[in-house]
Amino acid sequence: MSTFKQKISISAGSGLLFFIVNLPFTYKLFSLSTTYNILIQTIIFFIATYLTMGYSENVPIKVGRTLIASVLFLLLSTPFINKLLNNNLLIRTAVYIAILTLMMYS
Repeated sequence: MSTFKQKISISAGSGLLFFIVNLPFTYKLFSLSTTYNILIQTIIFFIATYLTMGYSENVPIKVGRTLIASVLFLLLSTPFINKLLNNNLLIRTAVYIAILTLMMYS
């Protein structure tokens, strides 16, 4: 079981990764429709999250946690949520960190 400090560190690191992958200029790297851009960004986020989790003997749990974080990334990156939060990346990142942290304590 992780300590409180470790959980906060994990949430902050994941939030930073969320912020970086969700920066507007990263969407401009690909000249695809919004749907394809979001899917590509989600795949990039999944790979980056998986690689930053470090070594784990329990790969199914690592993959499961990476999938949960990636689905959350996908949901918070949709145009609907983006519009709902006034295209504010900082608010979306804060929501991501809050949900991720709450999930760790459930």
